[in-house]
Amino acid sequence: MLYESIDSKSRRPKEQEHSARKVNEVRQEQLPTDTTMPSPSVTVLITYHALPGQAERAVRELGELIATVVATEPDCSMIRLLQDPADPARILLYEEWTSREAYLGPHFQTPHLTAFIARAGTLFTGPADIRFWTMKTEVLPPNARR
Repeated sequence: MLYESIDSKSRRPKEQEHSARKVNEVRQEQLPTDTTMPSPSVTVLITYHALPGQAERAVRELGELIATVVATEPDCSMIRLLQDPADPARILLYEEWTSREAYLGPHFQTPHLTAFIARAGTLFTGPADIRFWTMKTEVLPPNARR
């Protein structure tokens, strides 16, 4: 799969900032201006770094949160939790949502997410790094199910 970042908060070296601004300006110009059109589905990548000794608890609590989100939020089509085998404190969520607006709006207002965010300081070294991506190409083998 090929993805293009649509997040404006990327961390680039200073020498790339100017070209990044130009790319973001072009992206903004290419966005549809008709707000009546539905937003395309979006992939959300969320990176966490667990506090020392908290990786297992973080994975467990994220797993519980994921189960609730997938069961109760129709705008979320799937979530995968990945853990870095070389550094178990590094955790990645790979999420598919109907739109960026659904993720940032209703999802962030749910009681299960607000409760998780309230206790996140006991699990992680800092805030989650959230990035939004749109799919440009997907190639699956002929026998793959989707």
